[in-house]
Amino acid sequence: MTSNFRYLLELLRCAVSGSTPPPIPEGVTPEAVFSLAKRHSVFLLAFDCAMQLSSVRENPHFPAWMQQYHLYLTKTLNQTYEIEHLDALYNTEGIAHVFLKGASLRKLYPTPELREMSDIDLLVPVEQAEEAYAAAQRDGYVSNGSASHNEAFFKPPFIELELHTYMVPTENKYFDYYRSVWSRAKREGTSDTYTFGAEDAYIFALLHTWKHYVGYGTGIRPIIDVAVLERTYGDRLDRAYLKAELEKLSLTDFGENVMQLAACWFGTERTELTAQQQRLEHRLLAGATYGTKEQSESNLLMKKMQQGKSERRAKTEIFFRQVFPPYSTMASRFRWVGRVPVLLPAAWVARWGQLLVTKPVALKRYYRWVRGLQLLQDDCDELKGKK
Repeated sequence: MTSNFRYLLELLRCAVSGSTPPPIPEGVTPEAVFSLAKRHSVFLLAFDCAMQLSSVRENPHFPAWMQQYHLYLTKTLNQTYEIEHLDALYNTEGIAHVFLKGASLRKLYPTPELREMSDIDLLVPVEQAEEAYAAAQRDGYVSNGSASHNEAFFKPPFIELELHTYMVPTENKYFDYYRSVWSRAKREGTSDTYTFGAEDAYIFALLHTWKHYVGYGTGIRPIIDVAVLERTYGDRLDRAYLKAELEKLSLTDFGENVMQLAACWFGTERTELTAQQQRLEHRLLAGATYGTKEQSESNLLMKKMQQGKSERRAKTEIFFRQVFPPYSTMASRFRWVGRVPVLLPAAWVARWGQLLVTKPVALKRYYRWVRGLQLLQDDCDELKGKK
């Protein structure tokens, strides 16, 4: 771990604990620290904490950092307003709803607006989905694509909303686990606002982290979320329930590794990490908010080879998946495919036409990219304790 990363983690630890940050050590440059913070979507947390230091306030780059700080903060403040507005809107409409991911987790932070997020995620019952979509559109949202488990909307200038009917895509292997998710939701008084208990919120945070980790990769922000969950609920958590549910999801070891890393980075004492946890730390620090191209390449190839396929066959399948994307991908790009699934081949042809017009050498470049895929040293199965 570099000294700049180490100091960034220290700033973030102070931010979530409300403590004063230590002076910037020799060899650490604030420019590099804040650059890393932006890469991992934690700039607001880090800079807000660092502003307590005179060395930061007196830095010649301070006006530019302040400008970025206010720009980012404008977005998160607008998201806060919109969360409250959507809550009131759906209560007025009588539509049950649960805020998910960042929209829910940020409430646990000392200053919620400092927890950055890309969009607002909201779960609604399948039977009320059309009502929820219509209410959003009446409120100024414009439909922006769909998938098997959500409908995306956009409200200018920068509010993105995802209305989920399921916690995970219908084709996801964890779908059955969340099939009866509303039985776990708790109603707030007589309103139509529901929340999940601390344990179920914790489990979903870990599952969502795992999804990104083995997909395109992820960074350090999900670990802060886990640290904040621990700091908020701590001894009140039903550890036996957590363990049992993570076992059902085959995420026991991954969950324990993430929890240990959160304690090491953002707890009161720095603990020793196991070899598995050190590999996890390395990949998270090397990543970004939603991973990197290298992590994505490695994960794609690794999944195929773990199924017993040769490297050559794995690369061939990856290439053809790009040429013939699955229904879920095409339905999110061409809404008419979602309405009429048998038109999937026509959507492939339409996509090829778009590529030929806009990116005539795209497939050739992608073919070369696939041929050059390489596995990273770290192995996701080791993190799950399968080796």
